[in-house]
Amino acid sequence: MDENEDKLLRSVALQNAQAVLLARERAERELIAAKEALERKSAELAEEREFFRVILASIGDAVITTDREGKITFLNPVAESMTGWKSADALGQPLQNVFKIINEKTRQPAQDPVERVLCEGTVVELGNHTALIDCDGKQTAIADSAAPILDASGKVSGVVIVFHDVTEQRRAETALRESNQSLSEARDHLEKRVQDRTAELKTANQDKNHTHAQRGGIVG
Repeated sequence: MDENEDKLLRSVALQNAQAVLLARERAERELIAAKEALERKSAELAEEREFFRVILASIGDAVITTDREGKITFLNPVAESMTGWKSADALGQPLQNVFKIINEKTRQPAQDPVERVLCEGTVVELGNHTALIDCDGKQTAIADSAAPILDASGKVSGVVIVFHDVTEQRRAETALRESNQSLSEARDHLEKRVQDRTAELKTANQDKNHTHAQRGGIVG
């Protein structure tokens, strides 16, 4: 190999080495940029999760969230109070273990709201006369709804259940029904008395007229 060929080979090798070095540096820069973007996105998602966690923890209604398998992922303080479960103990538990609901009239278990949401894919409300049984067996009348939690692609990733105590409302409704029933019975009784009294007066008038007619015939 002559000197020119040697120089040419050295030049090509140097260019290749420089190209490899530049490619490596570019790849490292892109990797660093991608890592930083991922970290920023993760931080943003963490902030969003914390933001929504604070909101859910602060609202007046009880809130429970589950994953697609119906296992609890979040319990706010109101839900803790109403179910008797601490969040740390409830996380990962099947919903039925914590959110025990029955029909007040039949005493039968109510349908699983997670199952309904996953089946229907929309917001659902539980039937009337639903009651929650806490871990100590205490019963509380509740009204609630369940809705799907959608991920970025629009797929259902879980379910959120929102419920509140309607014991006083149910009592007021019962008192109103009983009051209306009493008023209806009193009205019916009064109407019957009026009808009876009207019939008595009519009979009395008929008897009086008959007596007058008889007397008139005698006089004549």
